[in-house]
Amino acid sequence: MELLRWCRLQWDRVLAVGAFASGVLALVLGWVGASGTEFVAKQVPYIVSGGLGGLVLLMVGGTLWLSADFRDEWRALDRLEARLSADVGEGWRALDRLEHRLTGEEGMVDTLQRRLSLLESAASEKTEPGEPPHDGEAAHAMASLSAVPGAACDSPGHGGSGSHRRPAP
Repeated sequence: MELLRWCRLQWDRVLAVGAFASGVLALVLGWVGASGTEFVAKQVPYIVSGGLGGLVLLMVGGTLWLSADFRDEWRALDRLEARLSADVGEGWRALDRLEHRLTGEEGMVDTLQRRLSLLESAASEKTEPGEPPHDGEAAHAMASLSAVPGAACDSPGHGGSGSHRRPAP
């Protein structure tokens, strides 16, 4: 029963083996028939039917076997493609979540841009040295920037060089 199931699944391989066997048999029978006669005119039918027919059957068997190999490779490639598309799909979903987190409603990029604009507006106002900024906006923005991880890299222990600080007015 298992052999019958395998033959159904591998029908092209079964046909290839049959064509190979028939081709070899036709070549052998053609050679035996041609070698048993002395006259060339009587050998020609054996060469045509046995020799050429056997070669054609061998080529058909080779083509069927190659087709079976290609089919196996296509199945393997389909399995790999399915696995890769699932992995890539998960990667795209992770990137979408990260993008939404960074740029979505009240995302990190929007928050940092708003805080930076507050700092720039506070720095552009003319305040006397030592005088606190108006309404505490810049102080609030500076405090909130230090609360965002990775935003304030000038403080000691955060890996910043401090070379991009603005000079005091």
